[in-house]
Amino acid sequence: AFANDFEDLGGGYIIVGVDTDENGVAKRPVVGVPEEQIDDILQDMIGYNAKFGPYYMPRTSTEDVDGKKVLVIWCPAGVNRPYSIPENVTAKHSKEYFYVRCGTSSIIAKGEVLDELRELAGRVPFDEKGNPDIKIEDISIILLRDHLVKAGSRLAGELFKKPLEQILEQMELYTG
Repeated sequence: AFANDFEDLGGGYIIVGVDTDENGVAKRPVVGVPEEQIDDILQDMIGYNAKFGPYYMPRTSTEDVDGKKVLVIWCPAGVNRPYSIPENVTAKHSKEYFYVRCGTSSIIAKGEVLDELRELAGRVPFDEKGNPDIKIEDISIILLRDHLVKAGSRLAGELFKKPLEQILEQMELYTG
């Protein structure tokens, strides 16, 4: 549902290791995820990602919250939407559906909503499409750093510590 980004909100986040109350508010302190389980979860995700039609890969990070590890899954809007996924990703054979967000719920897109979701495929803005002709040398590190500092991004401090490709990938600016 986040990858389809029907409301054009930029996708969404799934946080593993956090319980919520009946109103959907996160309970603190967080439950966390045992560190020895994180790699298994990420490995399982690879198989689930392959079940998307077309293929979709969210971004993941492990964060420390309340002294415990949580797994953050960032699902940005996909450029190849609409995405379908089996209703039950662990079953051998399961009917595929297109999902969208409705408030705090993921629902199956039907009728006009499904028609509009399919129309989104032809309306991807030019600045969200990859440019196959650009080279890494075309990126101005000075302009990139200025942008990251103005945005208050923690990537500004990592710009000269990590490969530029990795920084751009984290910003969803490096594809292909």
